[in-house]
Amino acid sequence: MNDTTQPYVTAAVAIDKVKKANKVDVRYVSTHGVDGPGFYAHWLRGDGSLGSDIGRVCATEAEAWLSVAIHLVEYRPGALQMTSREFGSTWTSNVQCLDGSLGSLERRSRFEIRWVDGQYEAYLVDRRYLGNDTPRDVRQYIQGDPFTTLAEAAGFVGQYIADFEGAVADDRDAAVEAQRERDR
Repeated sequence: MNDTTQPYVTAAVAIDKVKKANKVDVRYVSTHGVDGPGFYAHWLRGDGSLGSDIGRVCATEAEAWLSVAIHLVEYRPGALQMTSREFGSTWTSNVQCLDGSLGSLERRSRFEIRWVDGQYEAYLVDRRYLGNDTPRDVRQYIQGDPFTTLAEAAGFVGQYIADFEGAVADDRDAAVEAQRERDR
């Protein structure tokens, strides 16, 4: 499926899929960083030990599993209202494709504005393109505070993308200038 939609998936089905993949675990941690005690999701290492955190501290185990399902784009909360264009392309070479060949991995981002619990939320969605494989959404994050109107959310998304592209242009200009200085 090459578009940004997915068949309707319930939260319970998405959580079950994440659990069965056996790459994540949720545990209660009584002392953990600045967020304090609560349920944390962690990547699992090859030996079964806990790796880095995923997401945020949650009050319940069920909330933590739902947070992971949302983060890994197995579940998309709310109703999609608007999607931005893709931006921020990055490339990694010599990545093994699903068919075993080597290819290039491209990552791009886009925003999805969703109506969730009476407010608009802006989700930054990362999509990967790997060789001839089907493009796949791999991560999503809420950006900004909830918005009361679709226009506010769309304005935030437009400004975010403009700021991102402005920073990329500034970085490119600085790199060109640095190369000019080295060539002198």
